[in-house]
Amino acid sequence: MENKAVQAVIWNLHIEGNSFYTDEEHEWIEAYFLPSYLEPDQLATAGKKFVKKPVFGREGNTVEIYGPNGTKIMEDAGKDYTNYPSLYQEFVELPVREFQSLKGRQQGHYIIGSFLLNGRAGALGIRIGNAITDNLSYFLPVGMGT
Repeated sequence: MENKAVQAVIWNLHIEGNSFYTDEEHEWIEAYFLPSYLEPDQLATAGKKFVKKPVFGREGNTVEIYGPNGTKIMEDAGKDYTNYPSLYQEFVELPVREFQSLKGRQQGHYIIGSFLLNGRAGALGIRIGNAITDNLSYFLPVGMGT
């Protein structure tokens, strides 16, 4: 499930109204998934700000953010995943929170991640750092599944 392209598959089955999902599952996808595609065209044509992520990338490496006119406005310094296909998702500003670290009080953008281990819920964690959370972000493991 690490391949982010699955998010585009889920989103596209949803927007076509595919009966693979129940009505309740369609509601969940609409509420909790970002519009996701394997090409930027639909987001760029709609004038949406979007994020380009490598489908096998991690920790913000090789992530780029584009403005509504398709101009790159931010990118991660890491370029380890440039040879992988990309996922394009509608941009959503990450929330900002103040937090305490060994360096004192700081502010950072945070994102919550969930992890599957052998097909089961395995962990939940929070990363907080720059607008593109990277491998220098702070990480807080929150819990483990049973």
